[in-house]
Amino acid sequence: MSDTLYVDPPEGWRFGFPKAVPKDREADLLNWIVEQGYPKDLVWDDRGWRKLIMRCWREEVKDD
Repeated sequence: MSDTLYVDPPEGWRFGFPKAVPKDREADLLNWIVEQGYPKDLVWDDRGWRKLIMRCWREEVKDD
């Protein structure tokens, strides 16, 4: 069994969230969220400071 990280940013439903994060993108989570269609200006302010607070959780999944 392994676990999968899920993220749900504010109003994420408008952009197809919550979504499962690929293991290889967990370290670059904020950029991945933007690549998935979440607006960049909701993640960082004009000075480049992170301003996003989101719901995250892990779920165990059975390996096939």
